[in-house]
Amino acid sequence: MATLAAAGNEVSRAEFARMREVNRAYITKLAKAGRIVLTDDGKRVKVQESVALLESTKAVDREGLRQHHAAQRIERAATVPMAGESGALVTTPPPSAVPPDPVSSSFNQARADKEQELAKLAKMKRQQEEGALTDKAGVIRAAQALGSLLANGLHTMRPRVVPLMAAESDPLVLDEMLRREFEILQTQIAAEMLRLFPGSAGDA
Repeated sequence: MATLAAAGNEVSRAEFARMREVNRAYITKLAKAGRIVLTDDGKRVKVQESVALLESTKAVDREGLRQHHAAQRIERAATVPMAGESGALVTTPPPSAVPPDPVSSSFNQARADKEQELAKLAKMKRQQEEGALTDKAGVIRAAQALGSLLANGLHTMRPRVVPLMAAESDPLVLDEMLRREFEILQTQIAAEMLRLFPGSAGDA
């Protein structure tokens, strides 16, 4: 089996099938069952995450295989020809499939569900660290803080500017007054954004 170091962390489904020494159809089956981790476009396989998820859910496969083999053994034993009273061979109809052990099945299902949930959480954390996801609560708090700052700035601007504008009739002077006031408010909002989003200065 190919090593992870030689393959890299993202490979095609065909390459991953060769690494696991299985056919590609089996990899497609694993993808539909949510037992391997794919890239966002669904075309490539994340090797390390997928191998970890397969190892963690291996017990589910073993339990399912055990039940399948047990059912086959009972079915074969039931269809073995037996001599009837007249000497003719008769065949006992096969019984229904062996019911799964409820305790074992519940345990394995719970374990599989837990591992899939952990894989989803790990993917969300990675996307958030890469900037693909945003902290909704943080954005709401930032919007509320900026809105409050803007409202307060406009509210305090009125009593300060109105008396000055009342004593001035030159439109150019009035325009300059308003421009300065809005520049002050804009500077305050920009400073607050840098405080709320420290990385925004580097992205601009």
